[in-house]
Amino acid sequence: MTTSFAPRVIRQAALTSLLGLAAACVPETHGLSVVGGPRDAGSEAAAAPDVPAPDRPTTPGRPLTLAQELPFPEAEILELRYRADGMLVACTARQGVTVLDAREPGAFRPLPATRTQLGDVNYFRCSHVAVGASLAYATFRADVTQPSSLTAVDLSDPPSVVAAYRAPAGVAFDGVVTLGDRQLVAMRRDGLGVFTRAGDTFTPGPVLRGLTDATGLALDGSVLCVADGEGGLATVDARDPDALRLLGRVATGGIAQTVAVDPARHLAFVSAGSAGVVIVDVARPEAPALVGRVATGGTVGQIEVVDGRLYVATWRDVRGYDLSVPTRPLLFGVAHPDSAGQNARVTGVAARGDALAVANWNFLHAYRLQPDRAAPYLVGQTELVGLGRVAVGASATALVTIENLGRAPIAGLTARLADPAFSVTPESFRLEAGESAELRVGFRATTSAPVATTLRVGGDDPLANELRIELRANVPTLAVGDPAPAESAQLTDGTAWSLEGQRGHVVMLVYFTTW
Repeated sequence: MTTSFAPRVIRQAALTSLLGLAAACVPETHGLSVVGGPRDAGSEAAAAPDVPAPDRPTTPGRPLTLAQELPFPEAEILELRYRADGMLVACTARQGVTVLDAREPGAFRPLPATRTQLGDVNYFRCSHVAVGASLAYATFRADVTQPSSLTAVDLSDPPSVVAAYRAPAGVAFDGVVTLGDRQLVAMRRDGLGVFTRAGDTFTPGPVLRGLTDATGLALDGSVLCVADGEGGLATVDARDPDALRLLGRVATGGIAQTVAVDPARHLAFVSAGSAGVVIVDVARPEAPALVGRVATGGTVGQIEVVDGRLYVATWRDVRGYDLSVPTRPLLFGVAHPDSAGQNARVTGVAARGDALAVANWNFLHAYRLQPDRAAPYLVGQTELVGLGRVAVGASATALVTIENLGRAPIAGLTARLADPAFSVTPESFRLEAGESAELRVGFRATTSAPVATTLRVGGDDPLANELRIELRANVPTLAVGDPAPAESAQLTDGTAWSLEGQRGHVVMLVYFTTW
């Protein structure tokens, strides 16, 4: 017998789970529940509401409209930067720096690629990029095949690599900014490095020590804001690049990774992992103060502050916030890139005028910005729910949270499943702007073989998106007591390795995700 129940609706709820952590294999008596997280009343720094008040003036329509999709096969786009003239610089892990004419949404045009081999650098790669009038400076943080590097790219048509520097063994380069004729490079636990380029040569200069784990950099005038890992946000006096001086720091919670600044208001926006995007007042850099927080419900990549708006790449989607009240950003639009054969991996974002460029790993999406429009937008707590191993005749359930992050309500929502072995309750409901609902999905096994289906949630509003969540059961996994699989590999130093060869030893299995 199936008992129906009304959805648990949570007004103005933020999703707090990390991307990809499914409500997997949850016993019925231990269902997931949504909590306020950093937005709980009474917390030390209450987070800003995710969704604006419903009475905010809007026109029906999608605030982010897809104008163009450009494939970049095997590029792995990590970061995007606009130049003032509308040229867009894409920082890619496998094809170096790519430059596009991106003045008009829907008419983005790539210039010839800058992929090249230079000296003993295997091939040009990019993790972060700083863009000037005629040059871009790209850093690569190193991997098992190639060391860290700093590269200069002439942004002429066609672009060309003009200088490269290989980091010493064991040193990792991360964020980069330019200050006059200097390049300031975050070097993780090794501090903050200063470089000068002359022709095809970079010369390293002084190194500022005393940082925790410097990764992201942004300039507020002569004050350098440093996303410093567990150390939060640090501020550095950069008036003299050859004599950098640590001024202050503030704890952000989470792990501070990237940072963007609003120089007009002296605010720094820091992506801080589980802490979301943290807003810091740096007007007094010797005493930076946390003044707000935005719950993002996922892993944050690049963040951008342009024309009074905040844009956040959250791996699954890109989100735009109005900064009319800068310490309480109001969400005005969400877009989830949907490229054929590509799960969403939204890593980079850049804005100029009414153009929004979004990096989705091996694709570049161009959106037209219309922030005065309002539409519903459905987001799921996860894109995949696993119900574990289920014996024939037995059942398993899990709770799935659905949220309307749009600025308009959505009525007539229905939840649909094609496989009768799966069930969902309730099957119909309504969500106001900013509301969340919990759905219970169930599975009754009629076979021990792997089973999969898709939960589809959609409504009557043509402006609303359809949400799809994959459901899996009886997927082959390793459980305690199972025999180890026959795994073998060739290591990067050329030696052979096998799991069988580790008999009698403890082996740690590590999940490797993309990079």
